[in-house]
Amino acid sequence: MDENKKCSAEPKDGRKTRKEANKQKVIKNFLQLIEKNKSLPTAQKIAQEAGLSRRSIFRYFPNLDELIEEAYSYALKEIRERFPPPKKPDSANDLYNDIIKYVNHLSSIYEYTDSIRDALSEKGMPPEVRKRINRMRSQTLREELIGYFAVYLPELEEDTSFIFALESSLSPEAWDYLRKMGGLSKEEAQKAWVEMLARLLKK
Repeated sequence: MDENKKCSAEPKDGRKTRKEANKQKVIKNFLQLIEKNKSLPTAQKIAQEAGLSRRSIFRYFPNLDELIEEAYSYALKEIRERFPPPKKPDSANDLYNDIIKYVNHLSSIYEYTDSIRDALSEKGMPPEVRKRINRMRSQTLREELIGYFAVYLPELEEDTSFIFALESSLSPEAWDYLRKMGGLSKEEAQKAWVEMLARLLKK
């Protein structure tokens, strides 16, 4: 490569790298503030935590709605790495234990994401953003359920009504209802889900 071209390209690459690094910093601080305060932070507060100007926030994200969506996608990726799903059953020989593994996996995610879910349920959350996030979350859970329990219910993907019922029964809202409204401990809520699934999936 021509040396002059190389030199002229480096500053541009550097700016791009710095921009991506700052975007990641904003997202991480946004999520940390949610964890700390249990509510959606303002742009000013995010900027202070990230060591950037408020103006910079809107240079990286056109609006807070886009920041929320990107932060959710980032958190989803981090959660998948931290809580990898259990190995899919090879045979339909141990339904109860396979259910226990899946319930332990899903409930661990819900316990870990309690703060961010509370913040995202705030009234200040734009309806369209909440709708897109809920759609993304539902699709992820639905695909995971179909894949994990396929050996027990190979027709599950085609049974739309049942998969939607199963998904709603294992949603974060269902977990929160057991834990907060029902006053169940984590272990009691897990047991309730295991027993429910065992009855639903038993042939």
